[in-house]
Amino acid sequence: MPEAWWCLSWIWTTSKNFDPERSGPGGTILRGSSFLPRRIDWCRGGMCMKPILSILGGDMRQVYLARLLLEDGKDVITWGLEKGGAPKGVGLDQALRAGVLLLPLPVCRGGRLNLPLTDTELEAGRLWPRLRYDQLLLGGMTEELSGRVMTDFGLTLLDYYDREETQIANAVPTAEGALQLAMEATDRTIHGSRCLVIGYGRIGQMVGRKGQALGMKVLSVVHRNKPEGCECETMRFVSMDELLAQSDIIVLCAPGGGKALVDAESLPKMKDGVVIVNVSRGSNVDEGALLEALESGKVRAAGLDVWMSEKDPNWALAQHPAVSCTPHVGAGTKEAQKRIGAEIVDIIESFGK
Repeated sequence: MPEAWWCLSWIWTTSKNFDPERSGPGGTILRGSSFLPRRIDWCRGGMCMKPILSILGGDMRQVYLARLLLEDGKDVITWGLEKGGAPKGVGLDQALRAGVLLLPLPVCRGGRLNLPLTDTELEAGRLWPRLRYDQLLLGGMTEELSGRVMTDFGLTLLDYYDREETQIANAVPTAEGALQLAMEATDRTIHGSRCLVIGYGRIGQMVGRKGQALGMKVLSVVHRNKPEGCECETMRFVSMDELLAQSDIIVLCAPGGGKALVDAESLPKMKDGVVIVNVSRGSNVDEGALLEALESGKVRAAGLDVWMSEKDPNWALAQHPAVSCTPHVGAGTKEAQKRIGAEIVDIIESFGK
């Protein structure tokens, strides 16, 4: 049997009779229809189809992924990644005609497609009507979005980040990158230091384990359910104020919320000479307050992988001599992107079976 990657073809069927008047432009199935996907022949009329993979937006992780997939012989085009130097850039109309669309991780921010590497903005609600029901959409952290695009537009959106393998592929290098930033941001050893990990999900736990292996005393605080079985002599949970006062290094791994975790209110509670590392969301740090704390010496150094605005970062902060920064590539190692690329190819191949 030919490889599924090159022979993906499928149709939509429904338990009810198809009603043409319920079909929108380009075959879009409108709200209320009950279509379900069913895959059929790999090839039609003996001719195998070679679907093009279009990578739409995202950050440097998508740029690296595009390069690796091209090196692997896949037919890839990109849009919305020009500031990252992505290969095979095309216009939006051409990008939207591809058989498989790879959307960012996460897909949307504030109702717009996640596009930090282009000056273009695209409302997500204006994207879906332009797509066809016979396209496969892959996105990261789609949450309730998948159900909405199926119900309203008859599209299939699969969450590639929902897989355990993909989350691990993202978490391991991000955790290693956080510790690397911590070491680059200070001239002292991290062995024996107290490390506060704010947000103890998959990445936070990975940072904690690797920090312990390097001889750090790891502390953490969580706002949701506390993971069981991880507290020991060198790992315990305490209150936020206690953590801030005791910690030599603070690593932010929590999802972005309405209020910054590092701001003018929390910084005075921190230990003098603290090192702050952010590999979570730019909104977790008040960049102006952090810059003032760096200037005063309250914060010894900072390692930043994310920014409030990735299109226009705070250059005064980025160029500060006590700041080590990277362009949101905490998970951008070649090995991690190869694993994520393999997972995406596997999803596409599985979808065609």
